[in-house]
Amino acid sequence: MKRKIFSLLLLLCLFIGVSAQGDGYLQKNGKRIFLIGSYYLPTDDAALKEMINAGFNSFRCGSKEDLDRLQKFGTQGWIPIPLAEGVTKNLKKFVGSVAGHPALAIWEGPDELIWNFTANSGLYRDLKIHKSKGAWWKLSPEAVKYAKEQSEVIMPKINNAIAYVRSVDPNNLQVWINEAGISDMGYVRQYI
Repeated sequence: MKRKIFSLLLLLCLFIGVSAQGDGYLQKNGKRIFLIGSYYLPTDDAALKEMINAGFNSFRCGSKEDLDRLQKFGTQGWIPIPLAEGVTKNLKKFVGSVAGHPALAIWEGPDELIWNFTANSGLYRDLKIHKSKGAWWKLSPEAVKYAKEQSEVIMPKINNAIAYVRSVDPNNLQVWINEAGISDMGYVRQYI
């Protein structure tokens, strides 16, 4: 019985390892590395070299030219892509211009996607969508309804865009999305 359970757990671990898309570590020259990244990419080569020497191994990029520059320095970068808009002409063009680039480490999706249509204070303060401050945390009917409506529009788009990126990326890189720690996990689960 113990052997059967052990075998089942081993198979489950193998299945998870094969079906999952990475373990959160980056790959460089076939070796796993821990990401130490910077949203700031210096325009000055001396400043970039100084950051690399200090331990930074990934930088946020906006173009193929940024990735070309990082490649010359032997480091990597990530590219933000507008996944929440779905599979648009612009997404296809941009992803096509950088997919497979040797310095591209990961794809970056929208920042705090769920937070922005559930708990963002701007929904009350600026956009007047919520009728009261903290409406999401009180689970007011209009806040819950708004979040549901938004997710029905956004989630199919983001999932289709992720599928598209994975279909054209020869390196099958991970798609990372930063989300607020207290974002609604029911919605986060829809794009994981």
